[in-house]
Amino acid sequence: MTGPNGVRDKSGTKDGKSGRSNRRRRSAAAGPKDDTREGLRQVKSYVWNRKYTLIYLLILIILSFAVRSVWYYDAAFTGGATPVLSGNDPDYHKRTVDYFLANHEFLTRDPLLNYPAGGPNPNPPAYSTSVALIGIALSPFYGGDVYDAAWFSMQIGASLWAALTVIPVYLFTKEMFGRKSAYLAAVFIAFMPGNVERTPLGFSDHDAFFMFFIVTGFFFMLKSLRLVKTRVYVKDWRQPQDITIGLNEFVTNNRVAMLYAAMAGFALAAVALSWKGFPYALAIIFVYMMFHMLINKLRRIDNTAIGMTILVSVSIMMLVSLPYYMAMSFMNWYEAPAILYAAIVLVLAVFLFTRDLPWLLILPVVLLLIVVTLSVVWYLLPDVWTNIFSGAGYFIRTKLYGTIAEAQPPDFNRLVFAYGMTTFFMGMIGVVMMLKDLP
Repeated sequence: MTGPNGVRDKSGTKDGKSGRSNRRRRSAAAGPKDDTREGLRQVKSYVWNRKYTLIYLLILIILSFAVRSVWYYDAAFTGGATPVLSGNDPDYHKRTVDYFLANHEFLTRDPLLNYPAGGPNPNPPAYSTSVALIGIALSPFYGGDVYDAAWFSMQIGASLWAALTVIPVYLFTKEMFGRKSAYLAAVFIAFMPGNVERTPLGFSDHDAFFMFFIVTGFFFMLKSLRLVKTRVYVKDWRQPQDITIGLNEFVTNNRVAMLYAAMAGFALAAVALSWKGFPYALAIIFVYMMFHMLINKLRRIDNTAIGMTILVSVSIMMLVSLPYYMAMSFMNWYEAPAILYAAIVLVLAVFLFTRDLPWLLILPVVLLLIVVTLSVVWYLLPDVWTNIFSGAGYFIRTKLYGTIAEAQPPDFNRLVFAYGMTTFFMGMIGVVMMLKDLP
């Protein structure tokens, strides 16, 4: 307090400090309850403000699940002793689920494969484990019988994950193009013929599961790239001290973006632990990163933000999935993604350490480096070369994948009708409109 002459009154100051201290103590005492109440109030406000969108998505999820189950019910539940699964892959997933329920661990080596020698379970663990856990969660509704509950969760597995994919598709499209486009995208993925064909009741394969996590991972990565602050963090990449200070500053100023990047990494790790074809996801990220960083280089924009964000995501993906592929001796499947990861790190290092050099000098050097590296791999490591450019059989057909009907590329007619004829040609028109509006 101040007196009439403008002099601070000591007793008043003391009383003021005491009052503030008392308020702090009362606030600390009531803090957790108040924080919880405030958090619940914000959640309630968030849900209420988006009630129509949430109702719309809920209706789409229900309809999406219904389209995949109602017309397939008679084929799946025939009245026999057990429901009927469609195809050999769902049947083997069910064997893995039963083993998990009986032994509470993943089936790593199956004595019936390559009988009588036995062999490793060729399917990664995430999808079948998710089905088993859903069955355990539903078992109270089946009188505690986890095996009956697992039959139900097995039958609905693909349909459930396909219906839930509506959510990340909506979120990704909304972040990229806006709410109206997101509403349409959610409808398209819910009823797309190619998606429905692979995810009906009883066809309990892992396709819908890893597609859910691919879209979720890309959404988190998009959020991270949108939130990260692009500027110069490292003054001189030749000075270790500048690098340390700059990267610390980057993490400090981009905590939310790094959190999204980490969530993207864990979502993509779920893909790697459910599908051996996960190099597709890495290849998409690599191509995107190359183009984005090249454009930044031409515009003289620092690439630290985009590079470190992507590096966090793919590093988590690779580290989380590595123990499984090592333990199962499936490192031949890990070869292509490991090389793609090394390429991401190498390209990132080149763009960062040559930031201050003109692009006209760097671009030929990068191209020469790529050509030399690929030539060495082609000449000295022909098996690795085949693995890289075939994606272990996914990108380019090998003799083995030539024997698998579902792994063959579709003809044009099937491609069109897989998206829906109207949807496909609307997409083509949309591409033309986008090209027309390019500056």
